[in-house]
Amino acid sequence: MIAVDDWPFPGDPNQYVGALHHTVPRFYMENWVDSDHNVLVIEKPSGRRYPARPKNIGAETDFYTYIDLEGKPAGHLEQALGQLEAAAASAIGRINHPVFGVFPPPPDDKQAIATLMAFQKVRGKRHRREIEQHTDFLAKVQVSGLDREGIERLLTDRAGEVTDEGIAQMEEMVANLEEYEFVPDPNEHLRMLGSLSFEIFKRLMRRYWYLAEFSTPALITCDEPVLLYKQNPSPHRGYGVADADEVWFPLNPRLLLILAREPSPLPLKFAAPADFAELVNHYVMHHAYQLIFAHPEHAGGGARHATRRPPDAGTRARISFRCRVQQAAEVAAYPAAQQTLTTSFRGGNELQPGGSTGTTGEECSWRRYSSPERSSSVYSSIPRMSMRRMCRHSCGSTRSSG
Repeated sequence: MIAVDDWPFPGDPNQYVGALHHTVPRFYMENWVDSDHNVLVIEKPSGRRYPARPKNIGAETDFYTYIDLEGKPAGHLEQALGQLEAAAASAIGRINHPVFGVFPPPPDDKQAIATLMAFQKVRGKRHRREIEQHTDFLAKVQVSGLDREGIERLLTDRAGEVTDEGIAQMEEMVANLEEYEFVPDPNEHLRMLGSLSFEIFKRLMRRYWYLAEFSTPALITCDEPVLLYKQNPSPHRGYGVADADEVWFPLNPRLLLILAREPSPLPLKFAAPADFAELVNHYVMHHAYQLIFAHPEHAGGGARHATRRPPDAGTRARISFRCRVQQAAEVAAYPAAQQTLTTSFRGGNELQPGGSTGTTGEECSWRRYSSPERSSSVYSSIPRMSMRRMCRHSCGSTRSSG
């Protein structure tokens, strides 16, 4: 176990608290900039297009800031991500060089690139939204259809007491579950990053690495640039990194990194036809969550936006669970560092990585749009938590209001 005082990276990690955090590395987006240092941004699903500087794209304040056990914001994860991005930038730069580009990369460079790809697969807004939707479903399953007797048992078990007011509030919530959304705190997403990315990292390093080179700048990218390709996907189930035939990662408008499950008769670096770029761009548009990126001068028809709308929280209430991370080490753990950092979590009871929330000592926050003035006492029973009011703005951000 590594204490915060033993954090292996230089500098003050809390300088990142209150700062903009990029879910896509800035160095990566800079491979698509023009002479004015702008990249073309296409919003999904609206199709709105505009040029922007990489530092202004896809950034959200405190996206990787977590709350530690002392209730204080901590910026260790953003600092660790900056370190692995720097290593990956150097490794990708040695491939991208127009004259002295090297492929296949040496083992250390492979490790750095695979680490970036592994984290990129789980660090973004899509994965956080998926966790929110799963939590919402499971929480509603637990309380859906409860009658008065069931509500009394639940309040007794979790709140320790039963009041007529609490039962009435609980009955009203159970009767109108679709007006609410149960949302885990961002800490829940952040504490998973180390373990999830390490599993992805191992699978990426076992694959066969190839580089497709296009004669003209033809590739676009997006806010979810690690693409999964399967030639014959099943109509009944999805597929992930483990069973995808290939994992694609556009390095710049001319180069596509391909990680294949099986060896190919093609050379490790090969000239790719133009129609292959169309297929890759199709996958880019499909994988994009909110933003597609292209070089402003050669986006062409490849930057057509997809029309499927990303998941949206709508106007339902948000009931948010907060778990506190005991140490900075676990949320910032990444597999290709000098060591794998591990620790445990605490939310009243001890929580190991991958454990469930809902134990004594966590916090839950809620807001009901139709009646925000209602008492929040009853909601501390789902699970046993203290309560705080939250404000949810139209942009989708959430902040505490006391």
